[in-house]
Amino acid sequence: MMNLTSQIIYQGEGYLVEALGTLEHDVTIVGFASRGASARYNPVTPADFDRRFLKASLLKWNLPVNFVNFTSNRNCWFMLPEIVEACSALRKRLGGQRLITYGSSMGGFAAINCSTFLDADYFLALSPLYSIFDPFMKSIRDTRFREEREALNDAFDGISKGWHAGRTGLVAYDDRHERDTRHAQEILKQTSGHELKVPFAGHPVGPSLNRAYSLKKILVQSISGPIDVDEVQKVVHSNLENSAGALAADGDGLPEFLNLVRQGQRSVDPSAWVSASQTLVDLAKKESIDEDVLGALCSSFPDNEFWAGAPSKLVQCAWGFCRALEELGDLSRAREFAEERMPEPQRSRFLARASTD
Repeated sequence: MMNLTSQIIYQGEGYLVEALGTLEHDVTIVGFASRGASARYNPVTPADFDRRFLKASLLKWNLPVNFVNFTSNRNCWFMLPEIVEACSALRKRLGGQRLITYGSSMGGFAAINCSTFLDADYFLALSPLYSIFDPFMKSIRDTRFREEREALNDAFDGISKGWHAGRTGLVAYDDRHERDTRHAQEILKQTSGHELKVPFAGHPVGPSLNRAYSLKKILVQSISGPIDVDEVQKVVHSNLENSAGALAADGDGLPEFLNLVRQGQRSVDPSAWVSASQTLVDLAKKESIDEDVLGALCSSFPDNEFWAGAPSKLVQCAWGFCRALEELGDLSRAREFAEERMPEPQRSRFLARASTD
């Protein structure tokens, strides 16, 4: 097991840059933390630094690289002006080492957006955002991250400003996720990145990608040079072809998805349930839904423990089930399902909306 001693390279008002273990290797992976889901994290008010990110995920793989944890104490998308100073301190400490940036969602945005400040050799960005600001977000009808959008300014919104042209790396995203696809497409226009499509993975793609190929293998390939993206893509598509997510996204596959649910298969993750809910809405609108399957899925809907790490997916999925019931004209069941399964404040919003229909 890798030595878990650490050394702080930079600590400022908004950022903590910490080397985990020693810096004895010739390659360094810099991991940017994802958006904090806790209510204590907001775009402006600082909280405690969360120092668990890489320790919990990457260090256990014991790869022949240095690991650096780059965290923020707020959901600032690593766009505080201090970012230039923090990146400069890190690059100075590392010297001419090969440097790979890594992150998911907000961390994926930062992995790309900080690549130029760090003079990174490669970025690994999972479900990265192109920008959280209008007019782009408004143009694609992406209502996520509204609190951050309203509180932050776009001075360091570097991908959309074209700061990272020529930077190369991997952009992994769910090509069935309409909004994430639009973000990925714009990123690919502004960089020299390569796309890796992970269908049915939802946001973020990390868990599904890890099952379909292995994040460890991708990191190992990135250490020595460019990743063979075509080969990775073939394996990912092959492994996901009959996955729970693929079955959930296909109306004809829902009965088999239900069988996987009843068997307690681990592949039936929150993203697969979200895909199922979207499929149910589409089928209900076309009046081609199997009401027995819908009823069985409603009865099999996971409890709160299942959704503990994905609260936004619970909202999205529960809302989809309620919408499907609405489309069928079964308003009483839709309200009952919302009362039992949907968390607040979305539950009250749905019930208020349903009462006016």
